[in-house]
Amino acid sequence: MAQCLGNKYSIPRIVESLNKASGNRLEENWYVFDHADEITEAITAELGVDLSRKYLRLGDIKKNLGATKKPSI
Repeated sequence: MAQCLGNKYSIPRIVESLNKASGNRLEENWYVFDHADEITEAITAELGVDLSRKYLRLGDIKKNLGATKKPSI
């Protein structure tokens, strides 16, 4: 991950940011993500995984997870 982000951020800093970016259940099918910083913005820009949205449905979360598992060509 650090290499994908151009080695601009240390691994512990990336881990800390992603831990803070975890979602909390708001309603039955909705989750709120209330953390964004320069690392989550860089992940959105470089890897195409949208971490900028504050509210996500469970289906959107699963779609994002699936996108991270696809091999890039």
